[in-house]
Amino acid sequence: MIIFLLFHFGLLFLLQEANNEDYSFIAVMKKTHQKPDGSYVDQRARLVADTYEKHVQERLGQLESAGEENLRAETLDNHEKNEIYIKVIILNIRLVLHSL
Repeated sequence: MIIFLLFHFGLLFLLQEANNEDYSFIAVMKKTHQKPDGSYVDQRARLVADTYEKHVQERLGQLESAGEENLRAETLDNHEKNEIYIKVIILNIRLVLHSL
């Protein structure tokens, strides 16, 4: 599973470099798990997106406390977005494993 994730993340990085588009993990997740009306295909996808947004707001708060100004989620680079996303996925996996 870990090898698959690393391979997948490596492909996304190459796509981003080649096309100069937002291929952050959250952007890809939203493209593949969001319906045209903006709702998510299932509860788990919505939970991941909501938890991701919460962590982004926490990070923006940290940056603001450090003196940064005019911060929005778009301010974060893809590397930082990906770090937050991986953190959220690991938390999600732990919750699932704990419930077994």
